[in-house]
Formats: sequence, C-alpha cells, structure tokens
Amino acid sequence: MRVTFFISLLVLLIGNLTAQTWNKKNIDRLYNDIINEYGTSELKRIFTTQKKFPYLQWINNTNNHNSIVIDLEIVIHEMQHGMADFTYGESIYNYYLNDSCIVDVEITPYFETDELNLYIPKTVSDSIFRYGIYVGKKDEFSGYKKKFDINNERKISSSIFYGIFGLMEEFLAYYRGLQVLYQVYPYYVNYLNTHNFSKEEKESELEKYKYQAYENINSFYEFQLFIAWYLLYAKKEKTEIYKKLYENKPLRYLFSYVHQSFLNLVENCIMQLDTIPLSQQNYQFLNYIELNDTEEDLCKYIYYSDIVTDEYRKILIEVNENHAGEKRFRFIGDRKERRFFKKEYNQFKKILFRDFKDISSARLIFFLSNVEAQMQFLKRQTTNEIIEEVSKFKTLDNNERFCRTYE
Repeated sequence: MRVTFFISLLVLLIGNLTAQTWNKKNIDRLYNDIINEYGTSELKRIFTTQKKFPYLQWINNTNNHNSIVIDLEIVIHEMQHGMADFTYGESIYNYYLNDSCIVDVEITPYFETDELNLYIPKTVSDSIFRYGIYVGKKDEFSGYKKKFDINNERKISSSIFYGIFGLMEEFLAYYRGLQVLYQVYPYYVNYLNTHNFSKEEKESELEKYKYQAYENINSFYEFQLFIAWYLLYAKKEKTEIYKKLYENKPLRYLFSYVHQSFLNLVENCIMQLDTIPLSQQNYQFLNYIELNDTEEDLCKYIYYSDIVTDEYRKILIEVNENHAGEKRFRFIGDRKERRFFKKEYNQFKKILFRDFKDISSARLIFFLSNVEAQMQFLKRQTTNEIIEEVSKFKTLDNNERFCRTYE
C-alpha cells in the first residue's frame, strides 16, 4: 500500500492540462514507452505482469500528462505488491527483486508490528508520517478529520499483520517507487523542455517532482527505523524470536539487498535533484498563533504569515521586544484594514477547524507534510544503536544462493 500525503493540502496538483484524453489504453502505451526507454528490466517485468489489473485509481489526475508520469511511482509501488506471494501451506513469503532473484523467505516466529507501540514513545511515533499506517495500526492521522480505508476491522496492513516480513514488503515497494522516479527523470525533463511550458511552469513542475521524490526518500529512513526498532524490541522482549530472525539467512539477505540498494538510490537521487528547490507552502506561522481571537493573536497572524509584504507589515504591526527577547505586538493600521485582516483571520480559522480538530493537530499535520523537517527528524532518531543493529542484521554473505529465477 502506498500512502500519499494529503495532496490537496500540499498543492501537488499539476497545471497545464493537455487536450489529450488519457484513457487506460493511452496510459498503458505511455507507460510502456517510458519504461522500455528508461526503465530497468525489473520495472518492465512488473508493469507487463501487473498492468492487466485496474491501476488508474492510483493516479491523482488521469487527464494530465505530468501527473500521470509522476504517479508512475505509485503505480509501480502497488504493482510490486502484486509480485509478492505468500504460500500459506509452506509458510513462505516470496519477494520479487528482479528476474534473476526471487527470494523465498520462511516465515519464522514473529509478532505483529503494532506491539512496537509499547516500545516507541508516542511523541516520536506521532511525529513520523508513516508510523501510524504501517506500524501503529491506526486508521487516521492524529487530529485529521478523515479516516483511511486501512487498519480497520475489515483490513489490516500486511506490514502489521506479518510483522517484519510485511515491513520488508513495504520497504521493497517504496524502494521501487523511488527507483521509478530516478529512472524516468530524464524523460520528464525532456518533456518539459520540448513542450510549451514557460520557465516558471517548468520550475514549478520540477519542484513538485522533487517533493514526491523526497517523500519516497524519507520512506527509506522511516522503514530503516521501523525494522531496527522491531529487532531491538525482539532482542529485549522476545529473545527466541530475535534468535530465529538472525538465523533466517534469506530474510537477512533480502534486507541487505533492499537496504543497500535503497541507500545507494537515495544518495543518487539527492544528487540528481540537488539544484531544484523544494515545493512547499510556508505554515511556520502556525507555531506562533493560537487562533484564540485576541488582538495579539491577530497581530501574530499578520506578522508571521505571508499574507502581506514585509514593507506593508511594518505599516500594520508594531513590534516591541523586552530584555528577555519576548515580542509584544500592536495593530497600528486603520479600522478598515483591521476589519479586512480580521475577516481573513476568521476565514483561515474556519478552514483550519474544518479539516483539523484543533490548532495542535494542524501543526502536527503540516510538520508531517514538510519533507525537509521530516528528514531531519528521522535522522535524529537514527541513533548509534539503530545503526549498529542495521549493520549487524545485514549479512556479509552476498551469495545469491538465496535467489531463484522468475518463471
């Protein structure tokens, strides 16, 4: 399952609608052409094998070329899940890496992943975008007034139900998504350069592309944490399971392959997109306001948000700072201006509380949507203990005897 974060909130919708009607047949042809020209053999295999299943549901805007191309990563992510197989009678989980390597992993004793809720502090788990869906067994983000069709009584994510074996399937699927974005980037740039896009439009499209790439990059750091936490919790609370996991050589080979391949891809992708700024709305002002209808709060809203220019802000708001560095605000504009900005303030408050339960929830959601802030947070959680456990679990034996070929 691929989680895409509140696209309406993040302004990831693509402009420049083309006149062409994109039906399933046309999209099949476009994807075939792109993958055959730019993709690796495993991407070709995945798409060829899985395209018979409905996949348009995973594309955010099927009437827009650019959205279709960017969302190929979501399509392949979900199709990668279709390549996995669980042989119930034999308790074997099959992971497709490429045509030369399908890894058959025995399902040794494990525990469901949401047990980590007992191990990971809530302040940490709530601050990680994908934790609730893939680990915590939640069906909504805290404070967001919408539920997701997962982790309810009808459906539980395999990353929870099958423990580390399910986590590995999602880890592989996110690797595959970033692999797509990295490989089709030359096509995307060429398309923007050879079609009727202005300089500003091209910059905007590339910013959106980079944002989606960084969402996938962050998934590497997330799943590295999830799997390391799973192992460390087992080491502490379930020593027999921990021992069996380390004896499971195919599982460790699979982890080694995906982790190292994903890490290399992350580094290459960051270099590839280095000169492109990230497309992001500025919601930092949410950290300064309370939406409590006071005059001070209205002033803070005007002062910290980008609702006015820097020069106009000086005409509207007077700021005094005491010896402790605390700021005090006073509105110095005229009555007409105050009425206008009070109306804007109330409108923003109405919109925010329509989508969120309170201001704290909104702050959390917008932090989760900030891929740069998320990356820094995830890296801070990647302690020496995490790094050591990951290194230890990665087998030094890269012998491909654990692989069988695709039939």
